[in-house]
Parts: sequence; C-alpha cells; structure tokens
Amino acid sequence: MSWTKPSAQDLYDTIDETWAPFAKEIKDGWCIREGRGGGKRVSAANQEHVSAEIGTAEAAMAALKQPALFMIRDGFPTLEMHLAKRGYSIIDPVVMLARRVADKSSDLPADFLDKPSSAQLAIWKDAGIDEHRVAVMNRVTGPKTFLQTEGATGFVAIHNEIAMVHAVEVDPDRRRKGLGRQLMLAASMWAGMKGAKTVSVIATRQNKPAQALYKGLGYEVIGHYHYRIKR
Repeated sequence: MSWTKPSAQDLYDTIDETWAPFAKEIKDGWCIREGRGGGKRVSAANQEHVSAEIGTAEAAMAALKQPALFMIRDGFPTLEMHLAKRGYSIIDPVVMLARRVADKSSDLPADFLDKPSSAQLAIWKDAGIDEHRVAVMNRVTGPKTFLQTEGATGFVAIHNEIAMVHAVEVDPDRRRKGLGRQLMLAASMWAGMKGAKTVSVIATRQNKPAQALYKGLGYEVIGHYHYRIKR
C-alpha cells in the first residue's frame, strides 16, 4: 500500500480533532482553546497569523480563567522571540511521529472498547491521567476506540485518514514485557481497519524510552512543537 507522509500541519490538525478541547475559537489571528482542566494540549493558544497580537491571546485566556500558555508550532519564529522578551519560558518540547498503518493480523493484540473500562481508568489514574483528561477523550466525535490489554491502556482516534494514539500507559508492575509495543501495533491495525492511511503519536523530547519504542516500530519524526508559559 502506498503511503504519503503527512506534514507537520496535518498532525497539528489531527491533535486538535483527536484530543478535543472543551471549546475552540479562532479570534484575531489566534486559536484559543478552553481546556476545563484537560491539560496543556487543550488549553494552549497558538498563533494562526504572524501579525496576531500576543496581548489579545493573553486577554482571551484570562477571560477563561486559564494561565497564559502558548503552543509554538513550526513556522512561527517571531512569536518565539516576542514571548521570550515577555518572560515566557519553554516547557515540554514535543516530537510528532508517524508511519503507515500496519496490516491487519488474524489475531488483534488488544481489546477495542467504546468506553474506558475500570481497569483502564485505574492505570490512567495512577499515571496522573485524571477524569478531566478522560473527558477530553470522551469529547472526540470522530472514529475512536479505547485500547486495552492486560496491564496496558491507550486511546486512538482518526481525523482525515490520520489516526493518533494518545494516553499510552503500562501498569508499572507489567513494564518491560512488550505491552507498549503490543498496544501500538493494535492501534495501527485498528486504524487501518477503519480506513486510516497513517498512524501517528506524540512524545516529549525527554521521554527517550517512548521515542525509542516508536522509532523501533518504524515511526518517523514529522515535526515539533513546544509551549511557553510565565513561571
């Protein structure tokens, strides 16, 4: 099967649709997100036009009672410079990776659920993925599934033939047994069965074990982003 590598912009769009903020508004050259406690990805503002004023985004986030938090995407070096001058520090640099979906196996190595099981919720809770982040997953409206194996959990959703895997966690007592690899393979197979051409994932740059796992499965780095916040 032929595969067209997605662009960084393709993956930025996929993040927004597969890890959904409570609300999103394009306002005066900014994308403003209301996160409702769901974490940085659903709360950060990103610049849609290079002339957009930083103060406009700061005011919009203040109105939502959210910290002023900016996602810096590829292609916006001027925003980077101006935020640095205003005292915003870099946090959580992220790598976006993707590969062609895997061919379906006769034995899918995971269960695919319409809603998270109690076992999944327990693993996520122990990993700091609370009810607000589970609400993010529940808000996704496109094709999605909650992935489960014994001792591991994850979430995958599709936008424009690109699947993205989120919230992959393994029970600490079951690590180093290949469960993360098994879950990622299952996600890729499910994506292909649902018509996706690409499966993608994101990881912080400091999470070297996750990056090694993904690259070992054939994922390629597509792009990057990071956040800036006032400390």
